[in-house]
Amino acid sequence: MNKNITFFIADNIGEIYFIFPIVYDLIKKKNIEIKIVFTNEIIYKNFNEKYLHDLDPIIRSRISTLKFLFNEKNFFKPLRIISKFLNILVNFNIIFKSLISSDFYFIESSFRTSFGRFLFIINNLIFKREIFVYKQGLSPFVVTKNSNKFSKVKRRFKINHLAISNSKKEISELIQAGYDTAIPLGYPLKSAYFYNLQKKYKRSENLNILFLPRAIGPKLSEKDAEKYLIEIKRITEKYFPLNKFTIHLHLKERSNFFNKTIKNKNLNNIVIKTGNPIKEIVNSRLVICNLTSAIFIAYCLNIPAVELFIGKNETSDLIKSNVTAYSQMGFESYRDFESFEEFIKNFDSKNFKFNLKNNFDNLNISSLTKAILDN
Repeated sequence: MNKNITFFIADNIGEIYFIFPIVYDLIKKKNIEIKIVFTNEIIYKNFNEKYLHDLDPIIRSRISTLKFLFNEKNFFKPLRIISKFLNILVNFNIIFKSLISSDFYFIESSFRTSFGRFLFIINNLIFKREIFVYKQGLSPFVVTKNSNKFSKVKRRFKINHLAISNSKKEISELIQAGYDTAIPLGYPLKSAYFYNLQKKYKRSENLNILFLPRAIGPKLSEKDAEKYLIEIKRITEKYFPLNKFTIHLHLKERSNFFNKTIKNKNLNNIVIKTGNPIKEIVNSRLVICNLTSAIFIAYCLNIPAVELFIGKNETSDLIKSNVTAYSQMGFESYRDFESFEEFIKNFDSKNFKFNLKNNFDNLNISSLTKAILDN
């Protein structure tokens, strides 16, 4: 008997890095039918502009989106929330048909979006289907202990969290966080889906020195961004004059700062890119990351990558006790331009090795497939 699954992409464009490799492998299984529904206007717009063109046609054929009749991009937050609620009402018939025809739902684990909260409530009241959840974005699981949303409501359905590893620590923490089960499947970035993309995009010449900055904002000031731009260009041109310096803008970048600075400072031989970062990563001699989880793409595809972060005495979700989340995991991290230049001076891409504290297994959906088909 066929099992019907609907993936809802509701929170962040980074979800596609996690679920597309899973979908790619599940599609090959008999008796499993899959739909992917975008429930957020901004996410779908970014996806349509930057990812759809290169997407595997089998996955593309499974994708649909809600009709966004009310503007979800309004700068005023209360109006955005109202617009999202109204769009759910307008699409209620489409959503209801997806929910009633599906045996399982997949969605990111926070349930913090308008659609996520809606799905939680309506499933609890009416459908009571099992939901499989995952941590959105590129960073692998570290710790999540936020069971408030589960403990406050008498839940009438199971929530299964997809686990990056088979470690007792991760499984135990997920169970303690309020999830019913944890299903190990490996790291989706280490998968046939991404290895095929690497082969598709790979060039043999004109490799980049690639810089991946944060978006201009709280985590990256214009003052620091200008320092990165000028110093990285100076250092990399000095030692690798034949490799073009490329900047791939963060998906959340809304300013024109980098283009404007390059023009005002009369900086030559710099290429600005947007869209799918994988294309630039796989064609890089070195990837220089500034507090970005895209460093995991480089790691999984075995492209040399390091972190460069010059901030001092800062605290955020990415920095604790002046140590970044990525250096804590074992990525090489440089906190000033002097040590970074010393690294570049001695850099040899052929001998570069990652030395992470965690080992991540290749994607293996056998446990997930069993959980789906045995129900």
